[in-house]
Order: sequence, then C-alpha cells, then structure tokens
Amino acid sequence: MLKHRQLQKWFPDSDIVVLPPAAITPQVTDEGARAVLTEAGMPENLYDVLDLHSRLSVAVTTIGEAYAQQDAQAPANTEALLYLGFAGQRFLALNGQSGEVLQVHDDFGARPFAPGLESFVRALGAVNNRVRKSLKKGRTSSVEQLLAEVSKEFPLADAEHAWRDFLADIVASAE
Repeated sequence: MLKHRQLQKWFPDSDIVVLPPAAITPQVTDEGARAVLTEAGMPENLYDVLDLHSRLSVAVTTIGEAYAQQDAQAPANTEALLYLGFAGQRFLALNGQSGEVLQVHDDFGARPFAPGLESFVRALGAVNNRVRKSLKKGRTSSVEQLLAEVSKEFPLADAEHAWRDFLADIVASAE
C-alpha cells in the first residue's frame, strides 16, 4: 500500500493531492483506487505533462462532464469514466469499478494506460526518480530508459504506445 510520505519523497517538486472521502463518488468501488485517492494521494503535476484536474480535490468529474464543459461530445463508451486530468494531449481517466487508468482522446476513445491507480502512481514515481537522477548528472533520460522503469511496475502490453507518447513528452519537458 502506498503511503503519502512515499509520494512526498518521489515527487518533491509537486503538491500531493489527497481527496477527502466526500469527494469520492459512489462510482469508485475499487478499494485500491479509493485508498490511493483518499490516503496516499497523487502528484498534482509532473514536468508540465501530467496535470491533475484542479477540482479533483473537491469533486470527481466524469469524462462526459469534462467534455460537456467544453461543449463537446465524449468519445463512445467513455462518458462514465472518471476524469483525473491531462497526460500530455490526452485525458487521464479512472475506471472506478476496476481501478484501471486509461488514456482518452477523440482519435481513439479509451486505451489502457495502467492496470491500477497504485501501479500508475508507482510508475510515475520511478519515472520521476530516473529523470531527476539523470538531470543531476547533466544527462537526459531516453524514452527507452523510462519505459524500462514503467515495465518494472507492470507489464506494458497494450499500454506501450500510450506510455511512449507520454514519456516522450516528459523527456522533452525535462530538458
């Protein structure tokens, strides 16, 4: 189980967002996801690529509601997913029943990103640690190096393409 203090060490340059239990909708039934959101938290941002929804600490919004706020129609079968924020040019969403993290975009709908919210946050921590160590040595991490860090947390399988895009944005922003 992740602890809040672990996230503070992994993400020293980011606020850690912990949701009050009242902000969690009944749609979040996955106990692991509920624990991450209400106990450990999530980094608010990472290299200007990951950016959590500013109102996440007040109330969880669905992808359908997020699109409606922009006067747009959510991609098919994504309306009930819970909106976490942006990961590059794509939305990050949570399946509240399974705890799975997905990327959502008009071009492809929803695609797998992480099997669970805890593994997603752990992967972000590993990526951030690798980038920070490289920067201290005056180097830049490669997408391949960062993919190796993510794959230590869970098998990438169908999520590799999504992570490649996300990590390429991190590499570019961290330079």
